[in-house]
Amino acid sequence: MSIPSSLATALSSRPKQLLGAGFGLLGTGHFAFWTQSSTALSDALAAGDYAAALTPLSEYAAGHPAYLLAVVAGIALLAWAQ
Repeated sequence: MSIPSSLATALSSRPKQLLGAGFGLLGTGHFAFWTQSSTALSDALAAGDYAAALTPLSEYAAGHPAYLLAVVAGIALLAWAQ
């Protein structure tokens, strides 16, 4: 049995886990890229002012709800598949 066929077998037997991991990676990846461009968030965290960091985080949640839902759906799929 070769490595590609055993990998394909492992992935095809776990579609819910694969989909859940994909959704989770999509949402967290977008958040990671967004944090690199958010100066307000990085300034607040660098100053240790966590209350001020809530404002940019709430703006992210309001502006990008689909990515938050992707993370929630990914976690739900991973939990359901167990």
